[in-house]
Amino acid sequence: EMQLRNFLISRKVSRNLGVRIQQFLKIAANRESHRIVHEADIPSLASLPESLRIRLHDELYMSIMKTSPVLLQLYVADKTLMVKICHAAMREKSVPPKFDLFVDNTKTDLVLYALNGRFKYYQTAEADSVWGYSGNEKRETPAKRTSARRERKTARLTLSKLRGVELEELEAEEWFCEAALWSEWHHRGMLVTSAPSDMLLLDAPKFCEVSWAHANRVTALLQKVAILAVVYMDNELKEGRSLDDLGWDEVVWEQIWFRAQQFRDREVLKYVTPVETP
Repeated sequence: EMQLRNFLISRKVSRNLGVRIQQFLKIAANRESHRIVHEADIPSLASLPESLRIRLHDELYMSIMKTSPVLLQLYVADKTLMVKICHAAMREKSVPPKFDLFVDNTKTDLVLYALNGRFKYYQTAEADSVWGYSGNEKRETPAKRTSARRERKTARLTLSKLRGVELEELEAEEWFCEAALWSEWHHRGMLVTSAPSDMLLLDAPKFCEVSWAHANRVTALLQKVAILAVVYMDNELKEGRSLDDLGWDEVVWEQIWFRAQQFRDREVLKYVTPVETP
């Protein structure tokens, strides 16, 4: 604790930020960090035969994966591929309260699922973004601070009109950042834990690697899904609707999957030679 205090003082970290850092580390150190026991907490599981580990990952993750509308469609299309994804691309993480799971305008390769806990999701104006903060604000005159607060309040009100709500209180069993499976994704908001929470992490590059190596008709189907997902996001922006990091509606995924199947089947028909009747 003394070493941390010396660091904050010697590096001239603002008092407000320094207090917040010390409070967070104190909370994290004085509580049980895991709400559930994770596979990584038991090193001996790594020595299991591969066949047993595959079965274990299937039982741990498959039922959760099927709660995602698009991954449920993939399960129906190819269960073997889904078992491979569960085995190679999934891991778990425990986080304390008041922990930033992600912040706005940062690139991610992870899709998140909340196993338990509570969360707050923010979509803020640029002035309120974590990137807009500067310790130099403490040196502003009172008049400047009042002006800055007024500008931020105006920005929040404008944002509220455009996006509906600025803050969403969320419970467990939510998917976040599913778009990262289909395109490069930068966070559109900030997700903070309100309580000790456990997350399931789906590694998007691993998902793509396993799917590509699987190499069958479903691989071609997933390519079409990716294209249509990007088209959907582009259309949302063109219509003046903002994107966020929350899971998409089931109806959206059903439409994307159905259209992807249509496009895939049309391509297959191009290479089918008609049978001549005698």
